[in-house]
Amino acid sequence: MKDYLKLSDVQFDRLQHSTQPFGRIRLKSQFGCMGLSIDRVTFALIANSQLWLKSTEATRELFCRLELSDRFTYPKRILPMRINYYRVPDAVWQCPQQSEFLFYQTYLHAREHAQSQQQLPSRIKDLPNVDRALERRLWQAGIRRVDDLYLLGAKASFLKVKARPQNELKLLFAIAGAIEGCHSAVLPKALREDLIHWHGRLN
Repeated sequence: MKDYLKLSDVQFDRLQHSTQPFGRIRLKSQFGCMGLSIDRVTFALIANSQLWLKSTEATRELFCRLELSDRFTYPKRILPMRINYYRVPDAVWQCPQQSEFLFYQTYLHAREHAQSQQQLPSRIKDLPNVDRALERRLWQAGIRRVDDLYLLGAKASFLKVKARPQNELKLLFAIAGAIEGCHSAVLPKALREDLIHWHGRLN
C-alpha cells in the first residue's frame, strides 16, 4: 500500500479499537484514496496520510465542537469537488479518549444512516433515472456500486462521466435523482437550482 494511503500503526490501532464492537475494519481503494468500512458501511477515508471521517446530520454538532472543519476535496482537472468527509485534526489525535469517542460515534451514525437507506436498491441499474445507457457510462467512469455513487455525489459523478462537460443538465439531474431516490422531474427546488448554478460555472 502506498504511504499516503496509510495511517501510523498507533493511529490505525486506535481506530480499530474504538470501532471493535462493530466488527473488523476493511480497506478498499476508492478514487485515489482508501475507503474504510465495517459490515459494508463506509465511514472513513485515508488520503494524504490523513484520516477523513464521514459526516452525517447526527454527527454535525460533534464535528463542529471538535473542529473538524477541513473538508475532503476530490481532485478533478476541471473543477475540484468537496465531499462530505472531514479531516481528523492533530489536536483530536492527541487525546485518545476524545478520538476514540469520535470514531465510535462516526461509525455508529454512519451505520444508522445506511440502515435508513436499506430500502434503496443495491445495484446502480435499479436506482431511479438509471437506464442501461447511463449505467454503462457510470461503469466506464469507474462508478460501479451504489456506495461509489453516494460517496462522490451528483457533481463529482457527473464530472467523471463527462470529461468535457457540455449542456447536459439532463444527465446531471438524472444522477442527482438516482442519489436522492426520486425521478429527476421532482428534484427538490433548492437542489435543482444549485445544480443549474454549478453547471453554468462549468460552461
